Amino acid sequence: MRPLKIIGIIVGILSVSLLIYGIGFYEWPREDPKELYMTTEDGHHVHQCNLPIFYSIDKNVPEHIAELIKKSFDYWEGLTDKRLFIYSGIDNYDTSDIDTLNAGIVVIGVETEIDAHHSSAGGTAQLKWDKKGCIKPELLIKLHKSIMNMSDELRETVIRHEIGHLLGFKDTNDVKEDLMYRSLVPVYDLKGLSEWELEAFKIYYGGN
Repeated sequence: MRPLKIIGIIVGILSVSLLIYGIGFYEWPREDPKELYMTTEDGHHVHQCNLPIFYSIDKNVPEHIAELIKKSFDYWEGLTDKRLFIYSGIDNYDTSDIDTLNAGIVVIGVETEIDAHHSSAGGTAQLKWDKKGCIKPELLIKLHKSIMNMSDELRETVIRHEIGHLLGFKDTNDVKEDLMYRSLVPVYDLKGLSEWELEAFKIYYGGN
């Protein structure tokens, strides 16, 4: 009986090990892609209703960062046949109050004073929306000074992420490969939308 008990224990251990291994590599089904969008108090999905959106880059943004910003907007443009954004040049803005901005999206560089909640982020996006979820034109992206110490791949990933917020996307929590993942993780290659995020994008913005 003892050999049989030993064999039984070994089989049990192997079964548990295989189960744990399987759980670890199983791709759990994801929620409805619409859940990637922020929502109003009434449950409407937050998104851009009036396209295209004009954006400017603040004159204080270093030239090489400005080029990455334009490339990042071009990335989103390449996902759809719709015209999402139009670049309107370099300008100078007072960003003390988002309500003072009425020319579209303004991208600001090297912000030195960042609130504690966003201290570890490479950038932040500010936007407002109406009761139906339509995003208002007072839009703002602030790039934090930490972006100056990043690789170009990580910089552009951060900028693409912040632009995603301007389209209504919220942060994701579970899949680190998502462009909209909630925190910075080591990025060695430029991130794009995951298949699930692309499905969410197509809901309001179509796609090639």
